Amino acid sequence: MKKKIILSLIIMVVLLGGCSTNQGNNQEEVKQEVSIGIIMPTTGDLADLGQNAIQGAELFSQETDVNLIIGESKSDPKEALTEMYRLIDVYNVDAIFGPFGPTESEAVKTKVEENQKLTVAMSMCSDIFLNNTYFLCSYPSPQEQMTKTLSLLNSKSIAGIFGIGASSESLEETLKNSAKENKMIITNIEKINDLQSINIVVDKTIKNKPSTILVSAENMNMNMKIIESLKIKGYGGEIIYGTDISQEKIEEFKEVLEEVKIAGGAQINMDEEFIQKFKDRYNKEPNLYSAYGYFWTKALYKAYKKDIKDAESFREMINDYGRNFGITNMGYKGEFVTLPMNLYVVKQGNMELTVN
Repeated sequence: MKKKIILSLIIMVVLLGGCSTNQGNNQEEVKQEVSIGIIMPTTGDLADLGQNAIQGAELFSQETDVNLIIGESKSDPKEALTEMYRLIDVYNVDAIFGPFGPTESEAVKTKVEENQKLTVAMSMCSDIFLNNTYFLCSYPSPQEQMTKTLSLLNSKSIAGIFGIGASSESLEETLKNSAKENKMIITNIEKINDLQSINIVVDKTIKNKPSTILVSAENMNMNMKIIESLKIKGYGGEIIYGTDISQEKIEEFKEVLEEVKIAGGAQINMDEEFIQKFKDRYNKEPNLYSAYGYFWTKALYKAYKKDIKDAESFREMINDYGRNFGITNMGYKGEFVTLPMNLYVVKQGNMELTVN
């Protein structure tokens, strides 16, 4: 049976019937049993992460009768919501994997709940998501992630350099609570919204001599400029990059990121069969996000086959690994990851695990 991967940004040329195009004008009717929508960024700072997740999902679709319908979020909540409407109202998908990140998740959750579509977002989610009937998050809450990250440090004091907006306000509150739990002093928290103010903000931050600085501004370019300024000005403490970043971007900015700490996801076990199949298809090694894409697509597929349509039953299906923050990180085989957060350090363009 031929599989079809539909990019939901492409105008649907066939409104009725199941026609699939495969090399040129060869078309045939295809009956797909399960349709799963995916909303991921494939452009912008997080493009590599989104594409890796999609590739994992595509690999699973080749093994089953899954019809993937892919939407591009561009890391923009408005775009994510537009794609969610398209997946539900135009394609009437059976389940959804995505979107990526808390701001996109917040934007789409009402649409998901109203239309009763089982959805697993690749995101950390706050308490506002706990009472959802159909929408789940695959990462621990921001509070749990931050608290765990700070516990892996030997720092006595910490400062934050954040962006402007609601997400930064939430991040500031999370840092305050996590620092208190880890008995760390917050020397200062600075906000930045343009490149021109970087040096001023950096000077104010290092003046108070924090032993660690957490950098999480609005975009990757700004974050790299902040870290570069910290190094130029001779800051000698620990720098933590607090935003998702791919291995490709680490290699691109390896000089800036050298010796910078990165709070990252779980170490998971991937069997040799999965690794080889992924390498054969994509000519590269699978990573954490590839495994996530494969696993969550597989889990949603199994849920549909078992007629599981709500979040509570879905949690039970994956061996009741859920916690009050959502689900938690799951490995390629569905194993529970007991330590979902790790701390890495960048050395010569690679991430090395510091502690676990």
